[in-house]
Amino acid sequence: MITSKEYIEARNEEMARFMLAHYGLKAQKMKLIEELAELIQALAKDDINAIKEEVADVEVMLMQIKDGMHIETAEIMNYKLNRQKARIENAKRK
Repeated sequence: MITSKEYIEARNEEMARFMLAHYGLKAQKMKLIEELAELIQALAKDDINAIKEEVADVEVMLMQIKDGMHIETAEIMNYKLNRQKARIENAKRK
């Protein structure tokens, strides 16, 4: 049985592919840059509501870019998280 979260995630991915097909990869790369700038501004203002909105916008754009460029990041993210965890643990031992 599919959960509502899984359903929403699947629909989001479907809609992101639709948008990428409509606008094209080049345009969506530029839109990602715009959304990243808006997230930076929201973070600088420490406005939690704006941060939520902009994080969602960036995530939508990243979905499209990852799909359009055939990028998979799970293994890289795992490597980077483990590396940072090891750095923190090593620093605690000093």
